[in-house]
Amino acid sequence: MPDLRSRLRLCHPTGVALGAAGLLAALVWLGGVAMPVPVATGGDSTVQLRMIVVLAGAILVAVPMRSPMADWEAGAGPRARRVELTLLAVLASAGAVLVGVGEALVRSPESAASLLRAQLIWLSLAVVSARLLGGWSRAWVLPLATIFPLTYLGWDAAGEVRWWNWLWQPHTAAGCWALAAVSLTGAVLALWATPWRTRRLRGRPRRGRGAPRAVPARPGNRTKEPAAR
Repeated sequence: MPDLRSRLRLCHPTGVALGAAGLLAALVWLGGVAMPVPVATGGDSTVQLRMIVVLAGAILVAVPMRSPMADWEAGAGPRARRVELTLLAVLASAGAVLVGVGEALVRSPESAASLLRAQLIWLSLAVVSARLLGGWSRAWVLPLATIFPLTYLGWDAAGEVRWWNWLWQPHTAAGCWALAAVSLTGAVLALWATPWRTRRLRGRPRRGRGAPRAVPARPGNRTKEPAAR
């Protein structure tokens, strides 16, 4: 617990708390505000502010994970990794509770389920983004990159919502839940693939390749060389 509290202080908890309070207020009082955006097939789609709030909330969970000792923590041992994962789980759980409870009370449980699905996908992408791009400070890149395809390319020529458009598909859409599961799996793999693990995997010789491992001779069992003639 002392390690977790020390790590939590590096996340600027006051700023995170203020940001979470602001996002919750926007979700409750301004979540229904609609903004028309153009789509590729013609016409407009309606983006509600609560969708953007959930995206910002997912980024708010991931970005505070950055630390001044990021280079050291990247290769740290199991204890430091447990602290990092525990902190991420605490922040993610707090974000899910705020979004789920706030949306369910103000609108409906169905709407809350859709937003929680979107939050899960975006948070998973944030974790993958942090691992691929070199740190938690870049966790926002992949989630933010999804806005264009979701809003501009998310409808087909018939005006139907594409199966992968998790913002506009209903909460019962199996395809979007499959995307959420795939995203979560990617995040778990990204968290598992620490630098020291990947180095160890790359350093393993492949079976059947390379020089055979030398077997040390047992003491007292050395073979005598033949005498010179």
